[in-house]
Amino acid sequence: MTELFEANYSMIELARNLDEKYRVFVLPNTDEIHFPHIWENYPELHFLENRLMISYELGAVKPFPEIYKVACNKFDIKPAESIFIDDKKENI
Repeated sequence: MTELFEANYSMIELARNLDEKYRVFVLPNTDEIHFPHIWENYPELHFLENRLMISYELGAVKPFPEIYKVACNKFDIKPAESIFIDDKKENI
């Protein structure tokens, strides 16, 4: 069976490195059907377990501005004091 998802290991490594000094969060565009599969099959993401901002839970998707506002409110993130990194240019 062909895997629908593929881990972006360079982004995971960047998140791990940044997480040593900064608050790091994950904001994936995914749904309630696919996310459990991702979580089960990519345990290398589990270090961010309490810092997930999953699009279907937030009721919006990237790159629409609403998702960033909701995500910031959820974790009390101040945009002026933050940096957003994404593996897709259209989300930035």
